[in-house]
Amino acid sequence: MSKPVAVGIDLGSTHSCVGVFDDGHVTILTDPLTQSTTVPSWVCFTEEGHFIGEKARHQATNNPLNTMYNIKRIIGRNYDDFEIQQDLKNFPFQTSADDNNRILIHTQVSGDKKSYYPEEISAYVLSYLKDMAETYLNKKVDEVVITVPAYFTDSQRTATKKAALLAGFAKVSRIINEPTAAAFAYGLTSSSSKEECILVMDIGGCTSDISILSIDDGFFEVKGTSGLTHLGGEDFNQAIADYVRNRCIFDDLTPEGEMKFKHIIEKAKKELSTSEKVTIDLTDLGQEITTFNLTREAFINKAGHLLHRCLELVDQALNEARLSKSDIDRLVMVGGSTRIPYLKEYLSKMFGGKEITKNINPDEAIAYGATVQAALLAGVDDSVLNNMVITDVTSLSIGVEVVGGIFRRIVSKNTIIPCKRSHQFSTFYDDQPAVSVNIFEGERALVKDNHLLGKFLLEGIKRAPKGKAKIIVNFEIDVDGILTVTARDEEEGTSYSITIQYGNEKNKNVKQSIDDAIKNLDADEKETERIKQRLRNLFEAETISQQIKILPMEVQEEFKDDIQEHQEWLRDNPDASYEEIKEHEKEMKGLLENILDRNNRQ
Repeated sequence: MSKPVAVGIDLGSTHSCVGVFDDGHVTILTDPLTQSTTVPSWVCFTEEGHFIGEKARHQATNNPLNTMYNIKRIIGRNYDDFEIQQDLKNFPFQTSADDNNRILIHTQVSGDKKSYYPEEISAYVLSYLKDMAETYLNKKVDEVVITVPAYFTDSQRTATKKAALLAGFAKVSRIINEPTAAAFAYGLTSSSSKEECILVMDIGGCTSDISILSIDDGFFEVKGTSGLTHLGGEDFNQAIADYVRNRCIFDDLTPEGEMKFKHIIEKAKKELSTSEKVTIDLTDLGQEITTFNLTREAFINKAGHLLHRCLELVDQALNEARLSKSDIDRLVMVGGSTRIPYLKEYLSKMFGGKEITKNINPDEAIAYGATVQAALLAGVDDSVLNNMVITDVTSLSIGVEVVGGIFRRIVSKNTIIPCKRSHQFSTFYDDQPAVSVNIFEGERALVKDNHLLGKFLLEGIKRAPKGKAKIIVNFEIDVDGILTVTARDEEEGTSYSITIQYGNEKNKNVKQSIDDAIKNLDADEKETERIKQRLRNLFEAETISQQIKILPMEVQEEFKDDIQEHQEWLRDNPDASYEEIKEHEKEMKGLLENILDRNNRQ
């Protein structure tokens, strides 16, 4: 019987990495071209064909318009997102939106124009890593575990899975969050036998994630997370580039010059990790100033606001986990950007001088953890792996819109996944034939302040008085964090389901969502109560309208116009203040008393 094949991939923004589980341990593979364990996530199209990895990166300065990089920054995103529009200004390659607002990337080689979706470009990188694994194992690889940032949206995760299928994988066994994967790497290489609470800081080329996990005898539990899907090494590079441009007063660069400048800046940033000062050689750019001295202090001054945003995520993750700094036993840093001395020093300082764990390679840790997960799923018989149990959590609450635009939570933030939740709803009107199910995520009380994930219409509901129909809405989040929502009419058996697919979402900023919820807590409570009071008044007016029908005709005629006036006021004044609505409630109660008094005098 052949051994199970276990392959894990860290599909990074700037570099990617692949590991295999073989002979009882994880092996991180080296690129045969460079003998490095990381492969540049670059793809280049030329007259001779396409190049991937280091070859593509070398082609970039001569062929910038047909060289794609940082695709992870735009995969699964909508073209008109504000952050995407800012990114596209810095890319040399051409882009546009398709009919569904998805991003298209354009190339032109020898007059031949082609267009690609971001996941198609990522598929080239994944196919290269797949070939590396198959060459090493000398067998075909059909299944893979791929890592993504903890705060990737459903659409970004779905697009990543699609990229793997386009690359030739038959199945993506699991999508796993990058900090969780790094925690696996730490857990399997740590000699500690006691329960530990570890904080993982993962700062890559384009994303930043913080996760807090508890590790106890092979049981890995995510306690809290925070992150930004648009903050990483490329943003630090841009801060340096802007600083150098302003100081050197650059003329406009050609696309080729821009690509050279990009490489120069990235090299300088890396050198600042080991040197206090670097000399940037600008000779090849044809500018008046040919050299520029950049100090580590100047870098911190210009990129400090970005670095502090990364560190702010630590406090947010601690709050999510309901832990204090003293509860953290170990600090783990992964991702190339965590080599920045300022980040390491400041993180250590935040925890009273606690030393950063050094027993894992920051470039390889995520692929290592992905490979461990792949081995678990493949059924590899290993004494250490057999004792491992892994749990992860949702980053934001998920729910639906109910009458009045109120957000009804179905799955609360930090719920362990995979998970299933159900809730029963009903109709709001008599003989209502359909129900619109609008799915949101966020922490605000009203849906207008949250993030729309998707929507559908459940039709064919059996006609009945309002409130009688039973509509069951089921939420299911799978192990990859992908959401499926199903609504079912219990009486008729009619059902409809939706899996949140690519292109349905705008980008979500989780930190901003949580900060807004805290900041607006009092205002949200007041607005929610105002809406509920208005709905109560509407219901009361409708009840009076129905009850009066059993009274003598002369009583009905006497008060019919008054009741209609109240109903129309409520419908025509949805934005009336809470005080106005309460005053209106008093008037309706007075009207009801008059009706009852008039009827008693019959």
